[in-house]
Amino acid sequence: MNKRLFPQTAWHLLLVTLFGLPLIAPLLRWTAVPCTHDGHLHYHRIAAMRHAWENGLFFTRWLPDLAFGYGYPFFIFREPVPLYAGLLPHLLGLPLPAAENLIYILAILAGGWFMYLWARDILGARAGLVAAVAYMAAPYVLIDALIRGNSPESVALPLFPLLLWSGRRWLVNGTLKPFLISVLGLALLALSHNISLLLFTPTLAIYLLAVGWLRRLDWRQMGGRLLLLFGLGLGMTAFYSGGALLEMGQVTLQQSTTTRNNDFHYNFTTLGEIFGPVAPEDPNLVNPPLSFRLGWVPTALAVVGLASLFWRKKEPEETDSLVSNLQFPISKREKQGHIILTAVAAAIFLLLSLPITLPIWENVPLIDFLQFPWRMVGRAALPVAFLAGVPFASGRTQDAGRKIRRSSRLPSSVFRLPSYVLRLTFYAALVLLILEALPMLYPATCKEETFPTINTVHAYEHNSGLVGVDPEGSYFPKTVQRRPKSSALEADFLAGQTPQRFDASILPDGAAILAEDYGRLSATIHLTTPTPFTARYLSFDFPGWTAEVDGRAIPITPTDPDGLIAFPVPAGEHTIVVRWRSTPLRTA
Repeated sequence: MNKRLFPQTAWHLLLVTLFGLPLIAPLLRWTAVPCTHDGHLHYHRIAAMRHAWENGLFFTRWLPDLAFGYGYPFFIFREPVPLYAGLLPHLLGLPLPAAENLIYILAILAGGWFMYLWARDILGARAGLVAAVAYMAAPYVLIDALIRGNSPESVALPLFPLLLWSGRRWLVNGTLKPFLISVLGLALLALSHNISLLLFTPTLAIYLLAVGWLRRLDWRQMGGRLLLLFGLGLGMTAFYSGGALLEMGQVTLQQSTTTRNNDFHYNFTTLGEIFGPVAPEDPNLVNPPLSFRLGWVPTALAVVGLASLFWRKKEPEETDSLVSNLQFPISKREKQGHIILTAVAAAIFLLLSLPITLPIWENVPLIDFLQFPWRMVGRAALPVAFLAGVPFASGRTQDAGRKIRRSSRLPSSVFRLPSYVLRLTFYAALVLLILEALPMLYPATCKEETFPTINTVHAYEHNSGLVGVDPEGSYFPKTVQRRPKSSALEADFLAGQTPQRFDASILPDGAAILAEDYGRLSATIHLTTPTPFTARYLSFDFPGWTAEVDGRAIPITPTDPDGLIAFPVPAGEHTIVVRWRSTPLRTA
């Protein structure tokens, strides 16, 4: 690596961070969080995870203490990384509100860091800085963090430019470092936000194929590298994604797409909203409206960047000096290809957010799981941010074999403007991007309990009616026809005891429990009974739960309408074992 380049890269990343400070200011709180749509859900889920962690369950597909203690198959279907990103600093002593804020702080800043790296490789350092600030300050990015409180998607947003940057480097150069970053980044995306994975995987594949064509790479070599990247990146997360896809029929997942809030028919946007002005923030609103807009400043810069194609037609093939230092020479063909590619991507994403594309949403398989067509405005934010940097792309360049001029000099732009005009325009663009975002940085704040317990979670389930801390009830087992409003297990939680899930209240006359031993996901009961009876274990039945009587597997029949575990016990003295295990499907 060039010795001058690393300090410059570090300095530029620091500059990106400094421009990001105003954007993260609302999150710099210790005991309060922005009052968001989903923030309370993630807060209470992490509290339930902490309770499980402190009782020896470091990772479990079944969260046993949700739904008043009846359990919930949350991590079979939902991504673990964003919640563990909040849990780990919380376990280290950080108040949970501060830990939640930290997730969004890092997501916003990381979006800028990774956008800088990608755009710099294509357009040069100065353009990379503008693109980075444009992405951090994108209205959708701030809405996700400050209004929606969607930590899974917020964690996914910075992974997009990271994968575009590392994926291109792996495809072009084939070295180990970008390969590892790409594979781990793709795996992290799969474990962060499955909707983003569904959207971004084909986007990344198309982008890398386009890069291969623009650089005239050998197709066999390129195919092998793409196969390694996607095969390993997606394959190493099959333990999660495979189960989520293949066990969808076990739960009421249709609730996540058919309720009015999540039905795509009611969630399109308009061109007037996308290109509308910034609305002043009103912190007194309990439920502020969502405004999905691109922003005037990044849109204007992107239009100018796209127009630069017509100014550069007669320029010779060139290599950006800063990129040459990185041993990644970039040709005019590839630069212009990136501009066209990002413009087309932005247009497609924006088009998919409009009602005119309703036939696509009604006919393409799995697209209804994206839920919100307005989500595409957020996907357009990335190519628009890239295009916003194009007016500041390096114009005076040199071939890779010629002497590289000092990187401290500011190269002229694609428009051949005088240096002082270009500098003023450059800094004005950075400042205007931040200024346009300022009205969004005054969300209402909510005080939260700093170290909530599992009893806090159960109180939330009671008060909100969101049993399982799930607004739509999408992951209830289908056998649960009547959702609980309380549980006899709550007394054990309040007393700080391991919940006694074997229901002794239905033992027949003369029966007695001789010994019992409870684990977090198991129970061993030694009892005697004069007559056969149907035992009940106070947990929802779901694939993975097994029951044994004297070492022999016994079929479970869920109770109707509660869906609890029930199984026959013959007369006599027996040892009963109920436990949660991996199914053959999950093991495979």
